[in-house]
Amino acid sequence: MIPRFRAGFRNLSSHGGSLAEFFAEKQSISSAKATGLFGNSRLDSARGLEAFSEASLRSAQKMDANIQNATAPSRDTVLQLDILSDVICKVVDMAAFVRLSHPSRHMLDAAQQAHETMFEFMNHLNTSPELYNKVTAVLEMPSILKTLSTEEVKVAEILKHDFEKSGIQFDDKTRESFVHSANIVSILGQQFLNNIGPAQDSLVFTSSELVGLDPYIIRRLRTFTGKVQLPLDSQLAEIALQTVHDTNVRKKIWNAVRTPSQSQIEVLTQVLQSRSSIAKMCGYKSFASYELTDKLMKSPDHVQDFLQSLSTTIAPLAKKELQTITPAGVQLDPWDHSYYLTRHTASKRGSSKDTVGALTGYFSLGNVMQGISDVCEMLYGLKFQPGSVAAGEVWDPEVRRLDVYEGDSRVGAIYCDLFNREGKAPHPAHFTIQCSRQVYPWEDLYEDPNLNIRNSGPGDQQEKFQTPIIALVCDFHTQNGVTLLSFSEVQTLFHEMGHAIHSMIGRTRLHNVSGTRCATDFVELPSVLMEKFASAPQVLNLYARHFETNEPLPLDLFKAQQNLSMTSENWETHHQIVLSFIDQALHSEAASQPSFDPTAIVSGVLKQHSLYHVNSNKQYAQFGHLVSYGATYYSYLLDRCLANMTWEKLFKDDPLSRESGEKFKSAVLQWGGSRDALECAQDLLGEFDYSQVAQHVK
Repeated sequence: MIPRFRAGFRNLSSHGGSLAEFFAEKQSISSAKATGLFGNSRLDSARGLEAFSEASLRSAQKMDANIQNATAPSRDTVLQLDILSDVICKVVDMAAFVRLSHPSRHMLDAAQQAHETMFEFMNHLNTSPELYNKVTAVLEMPSILKTLSTEEVKVAEILKHDFEKSGIQFDDKTRESFVHSANIVSILGQQFLNNIGPAQDSLVFTSSELVGLDPYIIRRLRTFTGKVQLPLDSQLAEIALQTVHDTNVRKKIWNAVRTPSQSQIEVLTQVLQSRSSIAKMCGYKSFASYELTDKLMKSPDHVQDFLQSLSTTIAPLAKKELQTITPAGVQLDPWDHSYYLTRHTASKRGSSKDTVGALTGYFSLGNVMQGISDVCEMLYGLKFQPGSVAAGEVWDPEVRRLDVYEGDSRVGAIYCDLFNREGKAPHPAHFTIQCSRQVYPWEDLYEDPNLNIRNSGPGDQQEKFQTPIIALVCDFHTQNGVTLLSFSEVQTLFHEMGHAIHSMIGRTRLHNVSGTRCATDFVELPSVLMEKFASAPQVLNLYARHFETNEPLPLDLFKAQQNLSMTSENWETHHQIVLSFIDQALHSEAASQPSFDPTAIVSGVLKQHSLYHVNSNKQYAQFGHLVSYGATYYSYLLDRCLANMTWEKLFKDDPLSRESGEKFKSAVLQWGGSRDALECAQDLLGEFDYSQVAQHVK
């Protein structure tokens, strides 16, 4: 990896400041005091991770026994269950991240084992009649209920609902079956995510078959036999689809890239069937019905209506875009789309200079991060400061820690794993490692010096809170010591930081409703809204300056590029709509039938909704969101509509208005999941009808 050194730093604007330098220079890791991952000294090795997991499990088991052995429920029952949940999630969430991101095989194995063990214990708790009865009694006893805060009542209701979704009414044998099915979903779901990719590693062509592809790439990929070996699980395959002239070669590449192994299809089928079994055991017709009961949409019928309304609006516009890029007399097949879109975009750009390349110089990583910090400070009073990491605290030397401050108080930490490296997953993601919650004097954790102290109550009584810890992962490339982003990457960074901001502001007293622990189809609203700030002229003025000259971004150049990038905007939205229809269909009642055939179901959806006459009906087995967002992939589309409505109402005229920021903060961000998502949305936007929401997709 190329070392990162100061590049044109003297020319940075006053806004560039510390974060610009922080992400431009090589990081110095302190060896004075070694620690473990995320500052947890116990996570210093695979054995340490195992010991942390084992100690946490013993602590959780002890807490479980204490709650169950209590002679009667009390006002502390909900608090005790919430702390129990936090103990478990601090292992499960940490392990879920480590097994995806850590370079050490020993750490990966230890994290996988820890996750499986704790997840199994969590499923045991979720099917415990004794715990369910305690929660139910709390909610049914007025003498206790009146002593609980609104947040505690909400958590009690969430816990009760989760118990009931876990089939708490079952006998022991059925509960055992439920836990077994849930474990299959967990283990095979992770296996599916780990193995996403085409069945073939590469295709071999002659140089003459790849005419149109950059000659440098061809030379780079040429083998000793003189043939060209094109890797399929890389960006090079997409570049070939954009540039190779031969439509038959493009077809071959397109089909190979979109064809998973048969084992992937079988693993996903087991996950879908196990989910269906869980839903059936709990009295629901389908996993979609089971999953949506506590979401903003509430039911699969509402989702279908929403998606159909979107499709009615977007499909004609997407077809028009395809007609625009397709030459006369050509029938556009799916493997032709990238090729003709690239040619159309190039023709529109004409002989002018490379607009994309020219823009990239204005988006250096450090300046963009400083710009995000400035936006957050203006809107919400949050500021990001460079943190100094100790040996063992990060999993790669290039991982940076941002400390988040509200005034003089450190309220959280964001670990930024932003740079490309060999073997790293290329997909951007936000991971919650630790949630906020109040910590009490009777807990061992109370003496932790990293706790956030708040003054509240009579006499400014001090209260201590666990600080949220977030890991943010991207895959940005550095050349000649400078990390320059495309605007698409800028939007990605704003999006993921939107999730992090939600965690930093939604610092609730109880773990179960902290930060992004809210309805799945509402959780993307802050991050999608944050994307819109990236392109606002007032915000561009904060961060978009050339990394060498410090000149501000020419807005006419930016607008021209934005117009070009929107050439396929409706097609991309329609593609998301089709994937959402597939997600709903695969989690429908069909999954419970003995004849369940996911490939046939996907074929039916594509026949009804696709814009092409030929489709890949097996690519669904490379669609990771079927596991991570099962039955709720529509959330991105819904929250885009809600974000557009929010922008129009609050930020369109003045994106940096503190008054508007406080309104969004008070209506949405500060609640985490402690308030019903519909109440938050209506507080923000007023009364609205879901049939109207789809009209705001653009």
